[in-house]
Amino acid sequence: MSTKVVCISCPLGCLVEVDRDKVSGHKCRKGKKYATLEATNPIRIFTGSVRIKDGELPVLSVRSTSGVPKSQIKPIAVMMRKIVLNAPFQMGQVVAADVLGTGVDIVATRTVTSSEAFSEAFGEARIEP
Repeated sequence: MSTKVVCISCPLGCLVEVDRDKVSGHKCRKGKKYATLEATNPIRIFTGSVRIKDGELPVLSVRSTSGVPKSQIKPIAVMMRKIVLNAPFQMGQVVAADVLGTGVDIVATRTVTSSEAFSEAFGEARIEP
């Protein structure tokens, strides 16, 4: 059975066909490698959010440090729904290490300060009429 994949490794966007041991339609080495991986073991960067207590924001955006198997995206999302962090939290700080045994960490993509520190720096929020 062959699989057709649109390559995203370069701007050409080749339509690559991957058969068991044959790859055709690629115009560069990157395309061959990408299509082979996509047909056999697709990986994606996970992005999502987790809840955070006592922070300037109610949620913290997160991402995986590298690609995870596509089949693990939904289980990771379910795991992220169960996590509740305490502010403050720094960008790049690990939220979950070796998530689901993939060897990939989930890290914060921004800094969230505590609501106290935010109030001290910017004052209480007021709505003017």
